[in-house]
Amino acid sequence: MRLCFFSAAALFLLCFLLPAAVAEERFYEFVVQETLVKRLCNTQKIITVNGQFPGPTIEVYDGDTVAIRAVNMARYNVTLHWHGLRQLRNGWADGPEFVTQCPIRPGGSYTYRFAIQGQEGTLWWHAHSSWLRATVHGALLIRPRPGVPYPFPKPHSEFPIILAEWWRRDPIAVLRQSMITGAPPNVSDAILINGQPGDFLECSAQVPDLVKPTKATFGLEKSIPTVVYSIGRRDERCIVLFRCLQRDKMKRQRFSRLLTMHAVAVTETSIIPVAAGETTLLRIINAAMNTELFVSLAGHKMTVVAADSMYTKPFETTVVLLGPGQTTDVLVTAHAAPGRYYLAARAYASAQGVPFDNTTATAIFQYKGGAGCPTTAGGAGAAGAVAGAGVGAGAAGGAGAVAGAGAGTFNGSLGRSKYSGGNPGRAGPAPMLPYLPAYNDTNTATAFSNSIRSPAPVKVPGPVTQEVFTTVGFGLFNCMPGPFCQGPNNTRFGASMNNVSFQLPNTVSLLQAHYHHIPGVFTDDFPPMPPVFFDFTSQNVPRALWQPVKGTKLYRVRYGAVVQIVFQDTGIFAAEEHPMHIHGYHFYVLATGFGNYDPVRDAHKFNLVDPPSRNTIGVPVGGWAVVRFVADNPGVWLVHCHIDAHLTGGLGMALLVEDGEAELEATMAPPLDLPLCAL
Repeated sequence: MRLCFFSAAALFLLCFLLPAAVAEERFYEFVVQETLVKRLCNTQKIITVNGQFPGPTIEVYDGDTVAIRAVNMARYNVTLHWHGLRQLRNGWADGPEFVTQCPIRPGGSYTYRFAIQGQEGTLWWHAHSSWLRATVHGALLIRPRPGVPYPFPKPHSEFPIILAEWWRRDPIAVLRQSMITGAPPNVSDAILINGQPGDFLECSAQVPDLVKPTKATFGLEKSIPTVVYSIGRRDERCIVLFRCLQRDKMKRQRFSRLLTMHAVAVTETSIIPVAAGETTLLRIINAAMNTELFVSLAGHKMTVVAADSMYTKPFETTVVLLGPGQTTDVLVTAHAAPGRYYLAARAYASAQGVPFDNTTATAIFQYKGGAGCPTTAGGAGAAGAVAGAGVGAGAAGGAGAVAGAGAGTFNGSLGRSKYSGGNPGRAGPAPMLPYLPAYNDTNTATAFSNSIRSPAPVKVPGPVTQEVFTTVGFGLFNCMPGPFCQGPNNTRFGASMNNVSFQLPNTVSLLQAHYHHIPGVFTDDFPPMPPVFFDFTSQNVPRALWQPVKGTKLYRVRYGAVVQIVFQDTGIFAAEEHPMHIHGYHFYVLATGFGNYDPVRDAHKFNLVDPPSRNTIGVPVGGWAVVRFVADNPGVWLVHCHIDAHLTGGLGMALLVEDGEAELEATMAPPLDLPLCAL
């Protein structure tokens, strides 16, 4: 009896200790550095993390603690943001430059430490300093606690899909030109999927003359890919195996030189390997700087199961819409005829008459064993290794070289992402193209967004104790005609919320100024209502209302308050859908609509049963959105449009959430290695 009693007690105690026992501290080292890559026939230097583009995938479990040491070896200041993480009481790890920290200067370092608490699903990380996030970004995947299943049938495989934009120039130079001239920044030159533009851009649809694949098998032989290349002029033909390259320094140098000069065309389309009958979880992330994107997959339907790391009521769709900053998880069952199918992405451009990137990015959803398809999952990795062999071939391709080595592991600071892939040649039939909506198809965009619901009824917080009604949109600053006034009609482009164009400090962060009571850095008088009420969505707004006022104004929120924010788009310059992101919080989206918000007329539209929980909401073009949350996370939290051209113009503000009365309701003390601010 005593033995049985002891065993039962031990088992009972183990049930309580097990969750704490499996939680781990996971350490990564992120080295921010210049990397030579080749895209669109052009070799250029970009800023990356650990030489990878996209950057390393972070994989953790709910309940883990994470430490990421960021070392800045680049020539620009940098900070890192963990998009969608609550960072409870820990704004010091949130990352937006001069909001929660001063930047990590060249040669410096900072360790971001945070806990994963009650979150799971697909998030992402990115630079939050200038326009570095164009190339400094990656996936952040949070698994359920061990033993906790997904709320849907477990997929056979998972694959992050990271959408981004590519400029032929340094994105920082694009931004600086815009800031000097006052004109909107130049649009990107291509859309990317997992770092690659796909089959319809220069140097991707065809193989260059001087570097032609003559044979391709997919596998590893003593860790050396058996991809054979023909290198040379018409009168000189040399078949080079990589083992030969290892022995012959001259041939190896020549191969690398040709690879850099002429682009390895076979690496410019990402591959998603699948098996017939199996279900894949695609974790789609829009890391694009300025473009909302439609995504579609030929020959297959997608079942949406999560958005912004919050599970949703499942629904089938052929098209997914994501604004910059948003994530969407979809299940895809490989039930079509074995073959190759395009996954494609292109812009949803809601603003009339405004330039946008009209390219189409593609990846290939590729069945194992299909006609013309590799018979092993190692195909993408093998092709990736080819890219890695050439100087400047691109980190995304080189990642494949060690993909198999890292499969199934969660820790490791410098390991290549096992999700990066390359295109294993153009063997086999051409992939099937999907249907994509027109670039201005607002009806499809609205129908998709309105389909997202919480999986079960939720308790919506209320009653509302603090409410903000804020306009979001563009503005133009008057100035004297000249080289610094190249916006419309000799103006400078701007943006604002409630007519305040947000200006960041440059000597100390807002959170530091709040925590240490440093005066003169900001004011807490952000207006909770527009200074003037007018027909916000009219296409003929009087020019007297076009010029905002610059300021660093925060909105003070009491701890525990139920906050409701109405985001109202305006027709100043051009109405446009704005993906609004609130740092430090998830919120319920109660309603969206078109035209001017009316609190009486539109109250019946509120979904108080199963509204979706998001961290980034697309405010409809010429419309409004209402969100609600409990202010239970003290600190200073940025609220901004996640289109970076708009944030640069001033479309942002910050919430100053006061401490509560209890010790665990107050902002943590700053870490000792917080980057120093310039005096």
